[in-house]
Amino acid sequence: MLEAIRRRAGAPASSGRYVLISALLLALLVAPFAGASGEGKSVRGGERNPSANKSAAYTAETQILTENGTYGTRQSNKKGGDGGGAIYGCRSAPGREPCVRANNLENGRAFEFQATSGTEGGFIEVGKGSPNTKAVPFNTNASARVANLNADRVDDLHAADIVAQAKDLWAVVAADGGLSRKNAAAGSSKLGTGEYEVAFGSDVTACAYNVTLGSTDTTEAPAGEAGASQRAGNAQAVAVVTRDSSGTKADRPFHLTVNC
Repeated sequence: MLEAIRRRAGAPASSGRYVLISALLLALLVAPFAGASGEGKSVRGGERNPSANKSAAYTAETQILTENGTYGTRQSNKKGGDGGGAIYGCRSAPGREPCVRANNLENGRAFEFQATSGTEGGFIEVGKGSPNTKAVPFNTNASARVANLNADRVDDLHAADIVAQAKDLWAVVAADGGLSRKNAAAGSSKLGTGEYEVAFGSDVTACAYNVTLGSTDTTEAPAGEAGASQRAGNAQAVAVVTRDSSGTKADRPFHLTVNC
């Protein structure tokens, strides 16, 4: 066939091999670009890049490199009241590359977020469910204290509740029901002869109580006995009964410890 072409073109027979070589070279050069999805082409504004075909995608990493004193790129949406600045999506599996990574090769900040106004800086959603009790918002290898971070509650407890529960709850109560000394006790009162209530700032129904007669100062502890139980109708209080040596209810000062 090449010979017939050569004869019609009036070319010498030796030129046929050059035509074949040229065709092979052209095929080798075109083949890589035929399988690509837009590499080497300009990015088109207001359109899907690299193609309107949803199945098409760049097959190599697209890099934008700058060297200036501000930012490498800037994305902004100028429509007031609606519309975000950028969205990044990926299909990365656990342990693989995240959808977004900011890598500072020096020792400054890797990221910074600012909400110009409003009362919420951002929201982290993990999986489904509100709340999702099986997910954590993030992990970190940093262990230093974070300045200005206010965690209102941990396990539904305020910081004061956590501190109080980390220590034994106790109270030293005078014979008239007055609270002499305390740790996490909210108050105490005398309900009747030898009958007292000591209130704490949390539920103490699942705790153990230990009460003994004892003075509130340097005087000798009085004789008699004391006992403690849950306070009916008040889950945050302990009922204490004090008696004299004969077992009759009598007003006595006491020391109460609650272990939870």
